[in-house]
Amino acid sequence: MRIAAELDDRTLLARCHLYIALSAAQQADFASARRIVRIIYLWSRHTKNEFVQACCRGVRSKIKSIELFGTHALRSDVVT
Repeated sequence: MRIAAELDDRTLLARCHLYIALSAAQQADFASARRIVRIIYLWSRHTKNEFVQACCRGVRSKIKSIELFGTHALRSDVVT
């Protein structure tokens, strides 16, 4: 994230935030994950960045999937 900030690449910085949102969802912090995606999506609409908008839709879909099915770390029915 620091490199993206140093390069002043807003798209790359937004994608870093989306990866943070995915990480939050995988740790069952769905409220934070959804909030991050919503903020980045609003920014991408404001700047008309269609690529980041598509990334946001994909991450939002992945968060919903994690909420529904969980991850290996979150599921209690998985035997390791």
